[in-house]
Amino acid sequence: FFSGCGSVSLCPMRANDVLRNYIFMSVVVSASYGTVTALLALASSQLEKQLAGIQGGVFFCCFTVSALGASPTVQRYGSKRVLSVGLFLLIGYALSFLLGIKITTVQWPAVIAGATIGGLAMGFVQCAQSVFFAESAHLYAQLRNKELTKTNNLFAAIFTAFFVGLDVVIKGLSTLLQRVSGRDLMFTMLTTIALAAAVAMVFVRKLQPEEHAEVLMAAGEDVEHMHLEGNEDTTAASNPTSGIGSNQELVSVSAKRLSSPFASVTSSAAPATADAEEDDIPLLLASGSVDGQLSDDDDVLLLEEVATAGAEAGDGPGFRSAG
Repeated sequence: FFSGCGSVSLCPMRANDVLRNYIFMSVVVSASYGTVTALLALASSQLEKQLAGIQGGVFFCCFTVSALGASPTVQRYGSKRVLSVGLFLLIGYALSFLLGIKITTVQWPAVIAGATIGGLAMGFVQCAQSVFFAESAHLYAQLRNKELTKTNNLFAAIFTAFFVGLDVVIKGLSTLLQRVSGRDLMFTMLTTIALAAAVAMVFVRKLQPEEHAEVLMAAGEDVEHMHLEGNEDTTAASNPTSGIGSNQELVSVSAKRLSSPFASVTSSAAPATADAEEDDIPLLLASGSVDGQLSDDDDVLLLEEVATAGAEAGDGPGFRSAG
């Protein structure tokens, strides 16, 4: 969506893609935060005094509890997925106010339930947003070959600007609509903004720092276990040497810094052997051939020459056949 590619999953993220993706995430999450802060501010004037106090206490208690336990969930499912689910749950908080205002008989249970759901969701969203920030800043710093401290400052400033700006805008619109059209339209607008933010979060691209090793290699950074998406040769598993000379696109890359004349590349489809070591095998892999002109024997000779040169340069072990 942000890269201009027909298929996002097959398009690598460049530095500008990471920045645009983060800016869009900042707008979306800040809009959702803006609805929450506006509702908390409006509760004292739009709800019964006792109900307003209780729902605020329930919200922040649930917020604290969920924030304390959110880290394992974010680690397991990823920051983007947790953000998406959390923003959808925050719709319930805005919807509870709208429902409580329109149907006064269910105001108490609706608002308390909404505060519970909203508070629990907010803790996960806050944690996931922080992780997404750290991942984006780290990847952008790698791609731009910049200091991480400067990138953190830039990304923090971006999020803060959108958070404060949208908070002011949403609260201003709420006050204006309340005076012009009444509170029903005001709560409808806040619910609509929360819904739009949750839907927009779906279009935020999931960060895959390992998806494009070549870009990070060009930046001179160490990359571990990178995965280039493509079509895996299904015959590789049955033939230990099928990774050589085959039309294989899916590889596992462990790149060294630019000071090293070679990159270590091992076929992800080749099975592990009993005497396999953790050291990478230096070789050059160009989708099974060089410009599609080399035969299997030529590939083997080329790989042996590269491995020999790498060994002479002191860059690691020579080429070892998978057989």
